[in-house]
Amino acid sequence: MIHRYVLRLAILFGCTLLPKLGMSRLGTVRHS
Repeated sequence: MIHRYVLRLAILFGCTLLPKLGMSRLGTVRHS
């Protein structure tokens, strides 16, 4: 059960953080 909970948390965390990181990375690449 704990593993499934952690997995769901990781997916939620990635879905929220990855887009932001990608956007910021794209922004820096575009600026440079």
